[in-house]
Amino acid sequence: MQTGTASFARVEIVYRLLAGPHGPALRYDMAVADSHLNQVSRAIATIRTGFNRTLRIGDIAAAAGMSPSLLHEHNKAVTKMTPLEYQNQLRLQEARQLMLSGGTTASSAGFAVGYERPSQFNCEYARLFGVPPRRDIEQLQLSGNLLTSV
Repeated sequence: MQTGTASFARVEIVYRLLAGPHGPALRYDMAVADSHLNQVSRAIATIRTGFNRTLRIGDIAAAAGMSPSLLHEHNKAVTKMTPLEYQNQLRLQEARQLMLSGGTTASSAGFAVGYERPSQFNCEYARLFGVPPRRDIEQLQLSGNLLTSV
């Protein structure tokens, strides 16, 4: 779930990118249907809609109209992550949001976003956020720093 502030921040970032010195190249890439940026955007949309399911890189690449190796290369150039790293980060961000907003347990949140084993979820969560899920949520709630979904 997005808040108005998060949505506004995204619009502001896009505006600044398009209005900046690289704006003409970005606008061109966004306008050309088969540009790599457009293809990566399609891959990201596929990952976002299916982040809680097992996605095969070949299926993501096909949705983007690219080979798996080209998708990997260009996705990493745009997001600084491989497609599967991007999916994992989306999963973990969503799980964090579920735990913050709904009082969901770590294992329930992990299952809800597509992890099959709580131990794998806990390990990957701690790797991304620096602490295990329960401690992270407790710290965020105590500090009053409640996050919104990205």
